[in-house]
Amino acid sequence: MTRIERLGASPYVMLLARCLLGCNEALVAFITDTEQRATVAGDMLRDLYGLGRAEAEIATALARGLDLDAIAEQRSTSVGTVRNQVKAIAAKMECTRQVDIVRKILSIPIICLPDEKGRA
Repeated sequence: MTRIERLGASPYVMLLARCLLGCNEALVAFITDTEQRATVAGDMLRDLYGLGRAEAEIATALARGLDLDAIAEQRSTSVGTVRNQVKAIAAKMECTRQVDIVRKILSIPIICLPDEKGRA
Protein backbone atom coordinates (compact mmCIF):
# COMPACT_ATOMS: atom_id res chain seq x y z
CA MET A 1 0.00 0.00 0.00
CA THR A 2 1.38 3.40 -1.01
CA ARG A 3 0.07 6.84 -0.13
CA ILE A 4 0.07 9.44 -2.89
CA GLU A 5 -0.08 12.89 -1.29
CA ARG A 6 -2.24 15.64 -2.81
CA LEU A 7 -2.15 19.35 -2.04
CA GLY A 8 -5.26 20.46 -0.18
CA ALA A 9 -6.91 17.06 -0.22
CA SER A 10 -6.68 13.66 1.39
CA PRO A 11 -4.08 11.32 -0.13
CA TYR A 12 -4.82 8.71 -2.71
CA VAL A 13 -3.92 5.15 -1.75
CA MET A 14 -2.51 2.73 -4.28
CA LEU A 15 -2.75 -1.02 -3.69
CA LEU A 16 -1.00 -3.54 -5.90
CA ALA A 17 -2.48 -7.01 -6.22
CA ARG A 18 -1.44 -10.13 -8.09
CA CYS A 19 -4.32 -11.59 -10.07
CA LEU A 20 -4.84 -14.56 -12.31
CA LEU A 21 -6.38 -13.66 -15.65
CA GLY A 22 -7.11 -16.95 -17.33
CA CYS A 23 -3.77 -18.76 -17.34
CA ASN A 24 -1.76 -15.56 -16.98
CA GLU A 25 -0.67 -13.75 -13.86
CA ALA A 26 -1.09 -9.97 -13.80
CA LEU A 27 -0.26 -7.13 -11.45
CA VAL A 28 -3.24 -4.81 -10.93
CA ALA A 29 -3.07 -1.36 -9.32
CA PHE A 30 -6.06 0.05 -7.45
CA ILE A 31 -5.98 3.78 -6.73
CA THR A 32 -8.65 5.24 -4.49
CA ASP A 33 -9.59 8.46 -2.72
CA THR A 34 -9.42 7.35 0.90
CA GLU A 35 -11.54 10.18 2.25
CA GLN A 36 -14.55 9.35 0.10
CA ARG A 37 -14.21 5.60 0.45
CA ALA A 38 -13.59 5.64 4.20
CA THR A 39 -16.56 7.91 4.84
CA VAL A 40 -18.94 5.60 3.01
CA ALA A 41 -17.26 2.48 4.39
CA GLY A 42 -17.64 3.62 8.00
CA ASP A 43 -21.39 3.28 7.82
CA MET A 44 -21.19 -0.07 6.07
CA LEU A 45 -18.63 -1.62 8.44
CA ARG A 46 -21.09 -1.65 11.30
CA ASP A 47 -23.57 -3.67 9.23
CA LEU A 48 -21.10 -5.89 7.37
CA TYR A 49 -18.83 -6.86 10.25
CA GLY A 50 -20.70 -5.94 13.41
CA LEU A 51 -18.25 -3.21 14.38
CA GLY A 52 -19.24 -0.72 17.04
CA ARG A 53 -19.21 3.02 16.37
CA ALA A 54 -15.72 3.54 17.82
CA GLU A 55 -14.36 0.48 16.00
CA ALA A 56 -15.77 1.71 12.68
CA GLU A 57 -14.19 5.13 13.27
CA ILE A 58 -10.80 3.55 14.01
CA ALA A 59 -11.04 1.23 11.01
CA THR A 60 -11.82 4.13 8.68
CA ALA A 61 -8.97 6.15 10.20
CA LEU A 62 -6.64 3.27 9.29
CA ALA A 63 -8.06 3.32 5.76
CA ARG A 64 -7.34 7.05 5.58
CA GLY A 65 -3.70 6.23 6.27
CA LEU A 66 -3.43 7.28 9.92
CA ASP A 67 -1.12 5.29 12.17
CA LEU A 68 -1.99 4.14 15.70
CA ASP A 69 -0.27 7.12 17.33
CA ALA A 70 -2.26 9.61 15.23
CA ILE A 71 -5.52 7.76 15.88
CA ALA A 72 -4.84 7.71 19.63
CA GLU A 73 -4.08 11.43 19.61
CA GLN A 74 -7.19 12.19 17.57
CA ARG A 75 -9.36 10.14 19.95
CA SER A 76 -7.61 11.43 23.11
CA THR A 77 -6.77 7.91 24.24
CA SER A 78 -3.69 5.74 24.62
CA VAL A 79 -1.98 3.87 21.81
CA GLY A 80 -2.52 0.66 23.81
CA THR A 81 -6.29 1.22 23.80
CA VAL A 82 -6.28 1.81 20.04
CA ARG A 83 -4.10 -1.26 19.53
CA ASN A 84 -6.59 -3.40 21.49
CA GLN A 85 -9.47 -1.98 19.47
CA VAL A 86 -7.62 -2.76 16.23
CA LYS A 87 -7.19 -6.36 17.43
CA ALA A 88 -10.95 -6.56 18.03
CA ILE A 89 -11.62 -5.05 14.59
CA ALA A 90 -9.26 -7.55 12.95
CA ALA A 91 -11.01 -10.45 14.68
CA LYS A 92 -14.46 -9.28 13.60
CA MET A 93 -13.29 -8.67 10.03
CA GLU A 94 -11.37 -11.99 9.96
CA CYS A 95 -8.05 -10.26 9.29
CA THR A 96 -4.60 -10.95 10.70
CA ARG A 97 -2.87 -7.65 9.84
CA GLN A 98 -3.78 -3.98 9.73
CA VAL A 99 -3.10 -3.86 6.00
CA ASP A 100 -5.74 -6.59 5.55
CA ILE A 101 -8.28 -4.40 7.37
CA VAL A 102 -7.44 -1.51 5.04
CA ARG A 103 -7.67 -3.73 1.96
CA LYS A 104 -11.12 -4.96 2.98
CA ILE A 105 -12.34 -1.43 3.63
CA LEU A 106 -10.97 -0.11 0.35
CA SER A 107 -12.53 -3.01 -1.54
CA ILE A 108 -16.07 -2.19 -0.36
CA PRO A 109 -17.88 -1.05 -3.50
CA ILE A 110 -19.14 2.51 -3.45
CA ILE A 111 -22.22 3.43 -5.39
CA CYS A 112 -22.34 7.15 -6.10
CA LEU A 113 -25.89 8.26 -6.69
CA PRO A 114 -26.39 11.43 -8.71
CA ASP A 115 -27.23 14.61 -6.82
CA GLU A 116 -30.07 16.95 -7.77
CA LYS A 117 -27.93 18.37 -10.62
CA GLY A 118 -27.28 14.92 -12.07
CA ARG A 119 -23.65 14.68 -10.90
CA ALA A 120 -22.32 11.48 -9.32
